[in-house]
Amino acid sequence: MMVNGRVKKMILAAVTVLAVSGCARDGALDVSSGVGVSVTRTGCPPVAVPDHTGDVTIFSPVNSTDANAIDVVANITNVRSTCNSEGARIYSEATFDIRASRTRTNGARTVTIPYFSTVVQGGTAVVAKRVKNVTLQFADGQYLATASGKAGSYIDASAARLPEDVI
Repeated sequence: MMVNGRVKKMILAAVTVLAVSGCARDGALDVSSGVGVSVTRTGCPPVAVPDHTGDVTIFSPVNSTDANAIDVVANITNVRSTCNSEGARIYSEATFDIRASRTRTNGARTVTIPYFSTVVQGGTAVVAKRVKNVTLQFADGQYLATASGKAGSYIDASAARLPEDVI
Protein backbone atom coordinates (compact mmCIF):
# COMPACT_ATOMS: atom_id res chain seq x y z
CA MET A 1 0.00 0.00 0.00
CA MET A 2 1.35 3.40 -0.98
CA VAL A 3 1.14 6.19 1.58
CA ASN A 4 1.56 9.74 0.37
CA GLY A 5 3.80 12.29 2.14
CA ARG A 6 0.94 14.13 3.87
CA VAL A 7 -0.44 10.92 5.43
CA LYS A 8 3.10 9.96 6.56
CA LYS A 9 3.46 13.33 8.33
CA MET A 10 0.09 12.90 10.07
CA ILE A 11 1.00 9.39 11.23
CA LEU A 12 4.41 10.61 12.46
CA ALA A 13 2.72 13.49 14.35
CA ALA A 14 0.23 11.09 15.98
CA VAL A 15 3.03 8.71 17.04
CA THR A 16 5.03 11.64 18.44
CA VAL A 17 2.04 12.82 20.51
CA LEU A 18 1.49 9.29 21.84
CA ALA A 19 5.19 8.94 22.72
CA VAL A 20 5.24 12.24 24.62
CA SER A 21 2.01 11.44 26.44
CA GLY A 22 3.60 8.20 27.69
CA CYS A 23 6.08 10.14 29.85
CA ALA A 24 4.90 10.09 33.46
CA ARG A 25 4.79 13.10 35.77
CA ASP A 26 4.43 13.08 39.54
CA GLY A 27 0.91 12.00 40.37
CA ALA A 28 0.19 10.93 36.80
CA LEU A 29 -1.22 7.55 35.95
CA ASP A 30 1.56 5.51 34.30
CA VAL A 31 -0.07 2.54 32.58
CA SER A 32 2.78 1.91 30.12
CA SER A 33 5.23 0.69 32.77
CA GLY A 34 2.71 -1.11 34.96
CA VAL A 35 3.74 1.07 37.92
CA GLY A 36 0.38 2.78 38.39
CA VAL A 37 0.95 6.27 39.79
CA SER A 38 4.38 7.86 39.52
CA VAL A 39 5.41 9.61 42.76
CA THR A 40 8.69 11.17 43.86
CA ARG A 41 9.06 11.22 47.63
CA THR A 42 10.67 14.08 49.53
CA GLY A 43 10.86 14.94 53.21
CA CYS A 44 8.20 17.61 52.66
CA PRO A 45 4.99 17.03 54.60
CA PRO A 46 1.62 17.06 52.86
CA VAL A 47 -0.37 20.22 53.49
CA ALA A 48 -4.14 20.09 53.87
CA VAL A 49 -7.15 21.48 55.72
CA PRO A 50 -8.57 18.67 57.88
CA ASP A 51 -12.26 17.90 57.46
CA HIS A 52 -14.61 20.12 59.46
CA THR A 53 -11.89 22.66 60.38
CA GLY A 54 -11.83 25.00 57.37
CA ASP A 55 -15.18 26.74 57.98
CA VAL A 56 -16.37 29.02 60.75
CA THR A 57 -19.74 30.61 61.45
CA ILE A 58 -20.01 33.62 63.74
CA PHE A 59 -23.36 34.31 65.38
CA SER A 60 -24.84 37.55 66.69
CA PRO A 61 -25.83 37.41 69.47
CA VAL A 62 -22.88 35.15 70.32
CA ASN A 63 -24.85 32.67 72.44
CA SER A 64 -27.44 32.00 69.70
CA THR A 65 -27.16 29.24 67.09
CA ASP A 66 -30.38 30.12 65.29
CA ALA A 67 -30.12 30.57 61.51
CA ASN A 68 -31.43 34.14 61.88
CA ALA A 69 -28.43 34.91 64.12
CA ILE A 70 -25.80 34.00 61.49
CA ASP A 71 -23.52 37.02 61.20
CA VAL A 72 -20.40 35.95 59.25
CA VAL A 73 -19.46 32.72 57.47
CA ALA A 74 -15.79 32.21 56.55
CA ASN A 75 -13.93 29.45 54.68
CA ILE A 76 -10.29 28.57 54.12
CA THR A 77 -9.60 28.18 50.41
CA ASN A 78 -6.80 28.27 47.84
CA VAL A 79 -4.28 26.41 50.04
CA ARG A 80 -0.76 26.40 48.55
CA SER A 81 2.44 25.00 49.99
CA THR A 82 6.15 25.50 49.55
CA CYS A 83 8.89 23.44 51.09
CA ASN A 84 12.67 23.45 51.30
CA SER A 85 13.66 19.85 51.96
CA GLU A 86 17.42 20.34 51.76
CA GLY A 87 19.57 19.98 54.85
CA ALA A 88 18.95 18.75 58.38
CA ARG A 89 15.92 21.00 58.93
CA ILE A 90 13.03 21.07 56.46
CA TYR A 91 10.96 24.25 56.27
CA SER A 92 7.38 23.91 55.05
CA GLU A 93 4.98 26.81 54.61
CA ALA A 94 1.32 26.94 53.65
CA THR A 95 -0.42 30.04 52.39
CA PHE A 96 -4.17 30.32 52.01
CA ASP A 97 -7.08 32.70 51.61
CA ILE A 98 -9.99 33.26 53.96
CA ARG A 99 -13.19 34.21 52.15
CA ALA A 100 -16.03 35.50 54.25
CA SER A 101 -19.55 36.76 53.75
CA ARG A 102 -21.73 38.67 56.15
CA THR A 103 -25.49 38.95 56.39
CA ARG A 104 -25.76 42.63 57.39
CA THR A 105 -23.84 45.02 55.13
CA ASN A 106 -24.48 48.35 56.82
CA GLY A 107 -21.27 50.08 57.91
CA ALA A 108 -17.63 49.22 57.46
CA ARG A 109 -16.48 46.40 59.73
CA THR A 110 -13.39 44.51 60.77
CA VAL A 111 -13.71 40.81 61.62
CA THR A 112 -10.88 38.72 63.06
CA ILE A 113 -10.96 34.98 62.35
CA PRO A 114 -8.72 32.61 64.33
CA TYR A 115 -7.01 29.63 62.69
CA PHE A 116 -4.59 27.00 63.87
CA SER A 117 -1.77 25.09 62.24
CA THR A 118 -0.29 21.80 63.37
CA VAL A 119 2.63 19.64 62.36
CA VAL A 120 1.91 15.96 62.86
CA GLN A 121 4.64 13.33 62.81
CA GLY A 122 3.83 9.74 61.92
CA GLY A 123 0.16 10.59 61.50
CA THR A 124 -0.51 10.76 65.26
CA ALA A 125 2.10 12.80 67.16
CA VAL A 126 1.48 16.57 67.19
CA VAL A 127 4.94 18.16 67.26
CA ALA A 128 3.85 21.80 66.80
CA LYS A 129 0.63 23.75 67.10
CA ARG A 130 0.11 27.46 66.64
CA VAL A 131 -2.98 29.66 66.83
CA LYS A 132 -3.02 32.84 64.73
CA ASN A 133 -5.57 35.30 63.38
CA VAL A 134 -6.57 36.69 59.99
CA THR A 135 -8.28 40.08 59.87
CA LEU A 136 -10.95 40.75 57.24
CA GLN A 137 -12.06 44.26 56.26
CA PHE A 138 -15.64 44.72 55.04
CA ALA A 139 -16.38 48.08 53.38
CA ASP A 140 -19.76 49.72 53.91
CA GLY A 141 -22.33 47.83 51.83
CA GLN A 142 -19.92 45.00 51.04
CA TYR A 143 -21.08 41.38 51.50
CA LEU A 144 -17.74 39.68 50.81
CA ALA A 145 -14.19 40.08 52.08
CA THR A 146 -10.99 38.13 51.50
CA ALA A 147 -7.72 38.06 53.41
CA SER A 148 -4.61 35.88 53.25
CA GLY A 149 -2.85 33.90 55.93
CA LYS A 150 0.13 31.63 56.27
CA ALA A 151 1.56 29.02 58.56
CA GLY A 152 5.02 27.51 58.55
CA SER A 153 7.18 25.19 60.55
CA TYR A 154 10.53 23.44 60.65
CA ILE A 155 10.66 19.65 60.64
CA ASP A 156 13.68 17.54 61.55
CA ALA A 157 14.77 15.84 58.33
CA SER A 158 15.80 12.73 60.26
CA ALA A 159 12.17 12.25 61.33
CA ALA A 160 10.85 12.76 57.78
CA ARG A 161 13.29 10.66 55.74
CA LEU A 162 14.22 6.99 55.65
CA PRO A 163 17.71 6.18 56.92
CA GLU A 164 20.37 5.71 54.21
CA ASP A 165 20.73 1.97 54.99
CA VAL A 166 17.03 1.42 54.18
CA ILE A 167 17.08 3.28 50.87
